[in-house]
Amino acid sequence: MLRKDYVYSLLKQRIAERFYQPGSKLPSEQQLAAELNVSRVTLRSALSLLQQEKLIEKNGRSGNYVSGFSEGKRFIYLTFAPNLDELSLVTSYFVTELQNALSKYSHLLILFSAVRLFETDAQRFGKMLKDNDISGIFLHASDFGSYPTLRDLVHHCGIPVVEFGNKLSTDGTFASVCADIRQAFADGVRYLAALGYKRIATIFKKDSMRGFTRNTYEDFLNSLGLAESIPLIFDTSIIRENKLPDLVNSPERPEAFMCFCDGTAMKVINTLHKCKVNVPDEVAVMGISGYLERLFITPPLSIINFHYDQMAREAVRLMLEQHKWFLKEPAVISYISHEIVARGTTPLTQL
Repeated sequence: MLRKDYVYSLLKQRIAERFYQPGSKLPSEQQLAAELNVSRVTLRSALSLLQQEKLIEKNGRSGNYVSGFSEGKRFIYLTFAPNLDELSLVTSYFVTELQNALSKYSHLLILFSAVRLFETDAQRFGKMLKDNDISGIFLHASDFGSYPTLRDLVHHCGIPVVEFGNKLSTDGTFASVCADIRQAFADGVRYLAALGYKRIATIFKKDSMRGFTRNTYEDFLNSLGLAESIPLIFDTSIIRENKLPDLVNSPERPEAFMCFCDGTAMKVINTLHKCKVNVPDEVAVMGISGYLERLFITPPLSIINFHYDQMAREAVRLMLEQHKWFLKEPAVISYISHEIVARGTTPLTQL
């Protein structure tokens, strides 16, 4: 077999087995020739055969790309997960919705672990973006809130950035798609109060009270006439340390739970089931987020829905209309309205 035929067959096999993903850039000719121990002339003959079969496409001086999405644009999603299998639940929703929205325009979304950026600088990061023809960056606001150095690096990369999350985590640096998370959480508590509950247990994440401080949340409860609920403010350690059954089985059992997220709410429901407490007749439960898993528990979870699907589609719309806002001030912010969705874990009473 001629060397060019061997190289052609090997590269074709790699493409078929998704070693090189659709839309991805092949290593440079110099790198490939060195890796395969062939001359550049032999390599180019093999690449020419792949081009004739439309398996790869040459994009000017940028290089060769696997066919599939190369006619579209290429975007990256920054995540702190090292690989796709370790994405957080919220991130996996956003990634899926972004991919679906971008695919309609034949654009490609590439996951990139932000962990790698701790060891780079603006020059190298900018070169990586340029070498891979990246047209824009998507990132989840809350993931980068504690990493100002990375936010600064992304801010100075020279291409459009769209972040999504909630109103409180945006700082005007990037174009943003936001949900007003404090208002959403407050509306959930108001909903439970309107149903007549006076003893509402709140479970927050230890480092996040959904836009409230302890004092402002207590003031909010008092404003609704829910002073009995103030001693029932907990963080998620009550679940992690298995202390929730003691609360559920006590004479001071809450009438309802308002939870930090859907995942926390589902853990509360599981504990109530184990303690043989009926939901919602004895205790109501409300979540906040919009995870699809809420539909498959018994009873189905009542939630404040952030509409992650709408948020992702709006982020794509902003990115594709970057010519209207990129490098202009003030930064564009698009708000997505939340919605209270009553299902089986709260009484289905019309308010």
